[in-house]
Amino acid sequence: MKALFVTFSLTAGFFLGALVAGLTLPKQTGMEGGAVIFIYAIIGAIIGITLSLIFMNKFKPALLKKITIIIILFNVLFFIWIVIRVLSDFPGQERPQNPPQRKTKPVIEPAMFLLPQNNEQSETWLGMATTNFYDTRV
Repeated sequence: MKALFVTFSLTAGFFLGALVAGLTLPKQTGMEGGAVIFIYAIIGAIIGITLSLIFMNKFKPALLKKITIIIILFNVLFFIWIVIRVLSDFPGQERPQNPPQRKTKPVIEPAMFLLPQNNEQSETWLGMATTNFYDTRV
């Protein structure tokens, strides 16, 4: 029973830390929000396992059994709440019947490799520009 008490206190601390972080974290955190929630959850797990190790030997076995059952119920209810929340955020996505149509005309020939129109022989580098380092002033 003591091993169950410690194990489920660890997971309860993890869940409570993640819950506290999720409720206190602002919406503008962006990509670092998940990392912050994970760190809070780890801190909660450390606090949960520390408290469970401290109180494991101080409680009587009958009281420890009741507390363990309460913690197990809390973990199960919290896990069910997470599953329901995730499933409600991502409903089954339907695929569109018609694929999206291309709105722009595809480029047939890249502009870099176009030849001059008046059949001049120019010394261009890949069609980008003609260099003239000697006649231009800097």
